[in-house]
Amino acid sequence: MGRGFNIYANLSNFDKHADVSDYIMDQYGANMNFILPISEDNTVSYGVGYQRTDLHIGSNASENLKLFERKHGEDFHNAVFNAGWSYNTLDRARFPTEGYVNSIGAMVSLPLTHDSQSFYKTGYSGRYLKPLFKGYILTLHAEADYGDGILKSDDLPFYENYYAG
Repeated sequence: MGRGFNIYANLSNFDKHADVSDYIMDQYGANMNFILPISEDNTVSYGVGYQRTDLHIGSNASENLKLFERKHGEDFHNAVFNAGWSYNTLDRARFPTEGYVNSIGAMVSLPLTHDSQSFYKTGYSGRYLKPLFKGYILTLHAEADYGDGILKSDDLPFYENYYAG
């Protein structure tokens, strides 16, 4: 069994960039995670945490951001819960040459104040490795993620959206 702690501060300032909407976002948080091996190849993980998000929407922000601010405010406090499962048959941890890893996970963020956002995110990640010849290895990788608002929130907050590319 394993236990881990994480304390973080993410400070983002987009008000000086002409090609990005005008806003500042600071996120602070802490969480505790547990990892429990249930067999040689299967692992379960779960955790709990706290996240604070402070937004400052500028006067040149997009209409979507201004609407978000009017509807939800700028200060969010959330309890964050996560869980996951992983199946790993790689032949070694560093520089594997054969096997596969499949992982699924879910995260729920619940409001601690009446204006805070509530949402969930789920995801899958898979990787397959097969030796070909003379040290060449075929690697295939796939990921799929989804998230949406829950309770009083209609959708994900803009700062939790997924992007392609």
